[in-house]
Amino acid sequence: MVGLERRRTTWLAGSVLLASLGGCGGGGTTPTPVISATPTPCTQSIVGSATGSLPAESVGGIGFTTPVAGRADVTVDWTLATSAIGVYVVPASPQCAIDSFNARTCGFLAVSEPSAVKPRKVSATVTTGGIYQLMVANYSGDDESVSGQIVLSIGPCPTFGATSPTTNRRGSGPALSMREVGRLR
Repeated sequence: MVGLERRRTTWLAGSVLLASLGGCGGGGTTPTPVISATPTPCTQSIVGSATGSLPAESVGGIGFTTPVAGRADVTVDWTLATSAIGVYVVPASPQCAIDSFNARTCGFLAVSEPSAVKPRKVSATVTTGGIYQLMVANYSGDDESVSGQIVLSIGPCPTFGATSPTTNRRGSGPALSMREVGRLR
Protein backbone atom coordinates (compact mmCIF):
# COMPACT_ATOMS: atom_id res chain seq x y z
CA MET A 1 0.00 0.00 0.00
CA VAL A 2 2.88 2.26 0.70
CA GLY A 3 3.89 2.01 -2.97
CA LEU A 4 0.33 2.91 -4.07
CA GLU A 5 0.25 5.94 -1.73
CA ARG A 6 3.62 7.06 -3.06
CA ARG A 7 2.38 6.83 -6.69
CA ARG A 8 -0.82 8.72 -5.81
CA THR A 9 1.20 11.45 -4.08
CA THR A 10 3.60 11.67 -7.04
CA TRP A 11 0.68 11.82 -9.50
CA LEU A 12 -1.07 14.49 -7.39
CA ALA A 13 2.13 16.56 -7.12
CA GLY A 14 2.63 16.31 -10.91
CA SER A 15 -0.96 17.43 -11.55
CA VAL A 16 -0.54 20.46 -9.28
CA LEU A 17 2.74 21.35 -11.04
CA LEU A 18 1.13 21.14 -14.50
CA ALA A 19 -1.83 23.23 -13.40
CA SER A 20 0.46 25.91 -12.02
CA LEU A 21 2.43 26.12 -15.30
CA GLY A 22 -0.66 27.41 -17.12
CA GLY A 23 -0.14 30.82 -15.46
CA CYS A 24 3.49 31.02 -16.63
CA GLY A 25 2.78 31.47 -20.32
CA GLY A 26 2.36 27.80 -21.04
CA GLY A 27 -1.25 28.48 -21.99
CA GLY A 28 -3.90 31.15 -21.76
CA THR A 29 -3.62 34.39 -23.78
CA THR A 30 -0.92 35.04 -26.33
CA PRO A 31 0.83 38.42 -25.96
CA THR A 32 0.16 40.86 -28.80
CA PRO A 33 3.34 41.51 -30.78
CA VAL A 34 4.46 45.15 -30.94
CA ILE A 35 4.91 46.23 -34.55
CA SER A 36 7.09 49.27 -35.07
CA ALA A 37 7.01 51.28 -38.27
CA THR A 38 10.03 50.98 -40.51
CA PRO A 39 11.64 54.42 -40.74
CA THR A 40 11.58 56.08 -44.13
CA PRO A 41 15.11 56.24 -45.50
CA CYS A 42 16.67 59.46 -46.75
CA THR A 43 16.57 59.69 -50.54
CA GLN A 44 18.05 62.48 -52.60
CA SER A 45 17.83 63.06 -56.33
CA ILE A 46 18.94 65.84 -58.63
CA VAL A 47 15.83 67.48 -60.10
CA GLY A 48 17.52 70.30 -61.98
CA SER A 49 20.81 71.91 -62.87
CA ALA A 50 21.86 74.88 -64.95
CA THR A 51 24.87 76.76 -66.19
CA GLY A 52 25.10 79.94 -68.16
CA SER A 53 25.87 83.59 -68.26
CA LEU A 54 23.97 86.15 -66.23
CA PRO A 55 24.36 89.76 -67.36
CA ALA A 56 25.07 92.51 -64.83
CA GLU A 57 22.02 93.72 -62.86
CA SER A 58 19.71 91.00 -64.17
CA VAL A 59 17.74 87.99 -62.98
CA GLY A 60 17.91 84.56 -64.56
CA GLY A 61 15.97 81.42 -63.81
CA ILE A 62 15.29 77.78 -64.55
CA GLY A 63 12.25 75.67 -63.86
CA PHE A 64 12.40 72.36 -62.05
CA THR A 65 9.84 69.72 -61.15
CA THR A 66 9.51 67.76 -57.93
CA PRO A 67 7.42 64.56 -58.18
CA VAL A 68 6.55 64.65 -54.44
CA ALA A 69 6.82 66.90 -51.40
CA GLY A 70 10.22 67.27 -49.76
CA ARG A 71 13.02 69.75 -49.35
CA ALA A 72 14.62 71.45 -52.36
CA ASP A 73 18.32 71.97 -51.58
CA VAL A 74 19.86 74.50 -53.97
CA THR A 75 23.54 75.21 -54.59
CA VAL A 76 24.54 78.18 -56.77
CA ASP A 77 28.09 79.21 -57.64
CA TRP A 78 29.51 81.98 -59.82
CA THR A 79 32.86 83.21 -61.07
CA LEU A 80 33.73 86.48 -59.31
CA ALA A 81 33.89 86.38 -55.52
CA THR A 82 33.18 90.12 -55.43
CA SER A 83 29.81 89.82 -57.19
CA ALA A 84 26.68 90.23 -55.07
CA ILE A 85 24.38 87.35 -56.02
CA GLY A 86 20.87 86.62 -54.73
CA VAL A 87 19.22 83.18 -54.83
CA TYR A 88 15.45 82.59 -54.70
CA VAL A 89 13.02 79.67 -55.05
CA VAL A 90 9.43 80.37 -56.10
CA PRO A 91 6.44 78.34 -57.30
CA ALA A 92 6.23 78.40 -61.10
CA SER A 93 2.54 79.26 -61.00
CA PRO A 94 1.73 82.05 -60.85
CA GLN A 95 4.86 83.04 -62.71
CA CYS A 96 7.17 85.45 -60.91
CA ALA A 97 7.47 88.21 -63.50
CA ILE A 98 10.30 90.75 -63.20
CA ASP A 99 7.95 93.47 -61.85
CA SER A 100 6.71 91.11 -59.11
CA PHE A 101 10.26 90.03 -58.36
CA ASN A 102 11.46 93.63 -58.01
CA ALA A 103 8.46 94.44 -55.77
CA ARG A 104 9.17 91.25 -53.74
CA THR A 105 5.55 90.10 -54.17
CA CYS A 106 6.32 86.63 -55.58
CA GLY A 107 5.44 83.66 -53.35
CA PHE A 108 9.05 83.13 -52.26
CA LEU A 109 9.78 79.72 -50.72
CA ALA A 110 13.45 80.55 -50.11
CA VAL A 111 15.26 83.88 -50.16
CA SER A 112 18.99 84.46 -49.94
CA GLU A 113 19.54 88.16 -50.59
CA PRO A 114 22.66 89.55 -52.24
CA SER A 115 25.89 88.36 -50.78
CA ALA A 116 29.35 87.51 -52.02
CA VAL A 117 29.41 84.27 -49.96
CA LYS A 118 29.96 81.52 -52.47
CA PRO A 119 28.86 78.94 -53.24
CA ARG A 120 25.40 79.81 -51.95
CA LYS A 121 23.31 77.04 -50.38
CA VAL A 122 19.62 77.49 -49.61
CA SER A 123 16.74 75.14 -48.87
CA ALA A 124 13.03 75.42 -49.55
CA THR A 125 10.25 73.16 -48.29
CA VAL A 126 8.04 72.01 -51.16
CA THR A 127 4.72 70.87 -49.72
CA THR A 128 3.53 69.15 -52.88
CA GLY A 129 5.01 67.76 -56.03
CA GLY A 130 4.94 70.42 -58.72
CA ILE A 131 6.80 72.91 -60.84
CA TYR A 132 9.05 75.48 -59.20
CA GLN A 133 11.61 78.02 -60.34
CA LEU A 134 15.14 78.77 -59.18
CA MET A 135 15.89 82.46 -59.72
CA VAL A 136 19.40 83.93 -59.50
CA ALA A 137 19.92 87.69 -59.40
CA ASN A 138 23.20 89.34 -60.34
CA TYR A 139 23.23 92.63 -58.42
CA SER A 140 26.78 93.48 -59.49
CA GLY A 141 27.96 95.62 -62.37
CA ASP A 142 29.85 92.69 -63.93
CA ASP A 143 28.51 89.95 -66.17
CA GLU A 144 28.70 86.59 -64.42
CA SER A 145 28.95 82.92 -65.27
CA VAL A 146 26.71 80.91 -62.91
CA SER A 147 25.92 77.28 -62.23
CA GLY A 148 23.22 75.80 -60.05
CA GLN A 149 21.94 72.45 -58.89
CA ILE A 150 18.65 71.51 -57.20
CA VAL A 151 18.47 68.32 -55.11
CA LEU A 152 15.16 66.97 -53.80
CA SER A 153 15.64 65.51 -50.31
CA ILE A 154 12.91 63.19 -48.99
CA GLY A 155 12.79 61.64 -45.54
CA PRO A 156 15.10 62.18 -42.57
CA CYS A 157 17.99 63.58 -44.59
CA PRO A 158 20.77 65.50 -42.86
CA THR A 159 20.44 69.25 -42.89
CA PHE A 160 21.62 70.81 -46.09
CA GLY A 161 25.35 71.22 -46.26
CA ALA A 162 26.07 68.37 -43.81
CA THR A 163 26.78 65.98 -46.68
CA SER A 164 27.36 66.20 -50.40
CA PRO A 165 24.10 67.08 -52.17
CA THR A 166 24.54 64.13 -54.52
CA THR A 167 24.50 61.53 -51.70
CA ASN A 168 22.19 58.65 -52.65
CA ARG A 169 21.68 60.17 -56.08
CA ARG A 170 18.87 58.40 -57.95
CA GLY A 171 19.27 60.12 -61.28
CA SER A 172 19.63 63.62 -62.57
CA GLY A 173 17.32 66.24 -63.86
CA PRO A 174 17.76 68.12 -67.08
CA ALA A 175 20.83 70.31 -67.51
CA LEU A 176 19.45 73.65 -68.64
CA SER A 177 20.84 77.04 -69.45
CA MET A 178 19.96 79.89 -67.15
CA ARG A 179 17.56 82.14 -69.05
CA GLU A 180 17.28 85.84 -68.36
CA VAL A 181 14.04 86.78 -66.64
CA GLY A 182 14.58 90.54 -66.62
CA ARG A 183 16.52 93.53 -65.36
CA LEU A 184 16.79 94.55 -61.72
CA ARG A 185 15.70 98.01 -60.63
